[in-house]
Amino acid sequence: MQSPETRERELRPLRIIPDNYEKIVLSMDRNYITSYDGIKSLYLIDWLLW
Repeated sequence: MQSPETRERELRPLRIIPDNYEKIVLSMDRNYITSYDGIKSLYLIDWLLW
């Protein structure tokens, strides 16, 4: 999710869902941005071990 094009492609479908459920994107990129417009971004390995 480093490139803006990839980030937009992955987040667009979640942004258009009109509900209040928690939205999470799992990624192999270990970045320090943890939220994009309220959509959580988690490192896949951390999520699996959680």
